[in-house]
Amino acid sequence: MALTDTSLRNLKQVTRPTKLYDTLGLFLLLNPQSVRNPKGSRLWRVKYYFGGKEKLLALGAYPDLPLKLAREQRDKVRELLARGIDPDAQRKADTFATREAASNNFEAIAREWLQKQESKLDPVTYKKAVAIC
Repeated sequence: MALTDTSLRNLKQVTRPTKLYDTLGLFLLLNPQSVRNPKGSRLWRVKYYFGGKEKLLALGAYPDLPLKLAREQRDKVRELLARGIDPDAQRKADTFATREAASNNFEAIAREWLQKQESKLDPVTYKKAVAIC
């Protein structure tokens, strides 16, 4: 049986980890209260198979990620699987590319600034700054 927004809003605290299944591999993992997490947690997960192995992909926490958006993300995962792409590997590659682009932008700006400041800086200081960048 598929989950509904009303049933999710009315959930009670659990005493042990519990999975509430939606459809097509999507489920909500309910974790009990603990010292580190006094309210417990409600986490969206998608179970899928790739390369003959079962894998699990975290989507986010409920209610930050509502049911409708969790289902949309599950559908994107299924689209990637249909094209023969591992969603977890794709997510890691996207994260790496984003971080690389951000670091390259900062580096380019820093080097440009250093070139403009070269005449104002002592040659030793300039060499040290270039070595850091």
